[in-house]
Amino acid sequence: MIRSGHWTICGKMIKTLLMYDGKMSSAERIAGRLSYLIGNAKVCELSEAPDDLSPYGGFCFVFNFYGAVTAANASIYLRTHSEEMKNSRIAMVGIGFADLGFMNFIVELEKSTGLHDLEGYFLSRESETDRVGAEIGKLMRKPEHPMEEKKIAAAVDAFLSGHTTLALATAARDFIRNTPLEYVCHKDLLYIMTEGGNKFRGILENGRFCAAVFDPFKSMGTTKGLQITGEADLVPVGSAEYEEVMGVKGITKEHLDKLPITMFLIRLTPMKYEMLDTAFAKEGYDVHQTLLTSFQQRNWEAGAVFAKETAARADQKARTESADGEAVEELEEDGEQKENPDLEEGVGQEERSDWEETENLDAADTEDRTDEEASDTDREELDENGELTDELGADESSEIAKEAEVARAAEVADILKEMRAGGGDSDQADEITLPDDGVEEFYDEEEPEVEEPFAFDDEDFEDEAFEEKDE
Repeated sequence: MIRSGHWTICGKMIKTLLMYDGKMSSAERIAGRLSYLIGNAKVCELSEAPDDLSPYGGFCFVFNFYGAVTAANASIYLRTHSEEMKNSRIAMVGIGFADLGFMNFIVELEKSTGLHDLEGYFLSRESETDRVGAEIGKLMRKPEHPMEEKKIAAAVDAFLSGHTTLALATAARDFIRNTPLEYVCHKDLLYIMTEGGNKFRGILENGRFCAAVFDPFKSMGTTKGLQITGEADLVPVGSAEYEEVMGVKGITKEHLDKLPITMFLIRLTPMKYEMLDTAFAKEGYDVHQTLLTSFQQRNWEAGAVFAKETAARADQKARTESADGEAVEELEEDGEQKENPDLEEGVGQEERSDWEETENLDAADTEDRTDEEASDTDREELDENGELTDELGADESSEIAKEAEVARAAEVADILKEMRAGGGDSDQADEITLPDDGVEEFYDEEEPEVEEPFAFDDEDFEDEAFEEKDE
């Protein structure tokens, strides 16, 4: 009945010696918590480790790590007992603020001890202890004597067929429920008929389950049980699958219709079987075997396809964004707007004609500007100091500046004449004269010494001069 795809076998739970460096330390506290998760372990301080290591197939060291020197005790112990630990599973757990240099420490330790399979784990927060403990537990239960896929599948099939009741556990957030229920096997799936209840909360909100099928305990030498994990959902009432499974149970549609309540059908899709059977050891296998089903294999394949498609979409998006970025850079370099085919397709002919007409009118208006208008416009670009902006040529700028200076000099001369005629300060006026050779010589002359400096501020000077004249 069981059809499996990819599968792995977990070995028996070997005994693990878990040693920490320093009493009353964080290393001691974390080592104790790790022992719960690893299982089948003994915890002790490094200085109190037993002399006889033969009962142990796994070793775990827990120490504070702030550099290689801080792990000296663990390093010394490994070098001293390296011969006894050969072919063992060894985990090194460092505790600290940062793992800088930790993996280099592990590599150097492998070289110095000759133990080439050291597994390093670093804890920067105690909240990571449970995750690391679960990983070390898997390491310690790594396969040693795996059973063939067909053989473990047959063992699981026979065990399920020989039982009718399982304990179903479902959970959601802070809710958890475990219920003993009757089950039926059909097409590699497990089905449960039920009237409903709190167990449905976990199924509806979470969709995951864990179930256990087991023999009554008699002794450690006859222990036998099966743990199942996978996905749980509901079969629609009245569907073809619903009626088919009810038929397997020997319940007809007529009988269901006569019931005063509706019976629901839970479908359990197993992803992993974990079987413990001490009888496996008699055949030379580990007593603990694990089988991953074909449903899990399909999940992995679907996940791989999804990951591949997601990566392809992300790559395509990156390419598009890169192309768009290059187009924007091109646009900025050229200084021209590129045509947008999508935009042009959505624009009507009338709108395009209006745009073209507007552009033509603007071009015609620019061409019709006369030289005189252009000249006036250019002259208006003189700044407050009488200098041209950078838009005029150097020759034209010089010529206009010279004309401005000449006009300025003439204006000053007129003001002086008015001052003389109006009875102004004649001595001061006589000392300020215009040269005959042009404006440049006028500005090159030294300014005459006067009791009160003559100020060439247009507004202040003109107002003062005209006030005197009016008087």
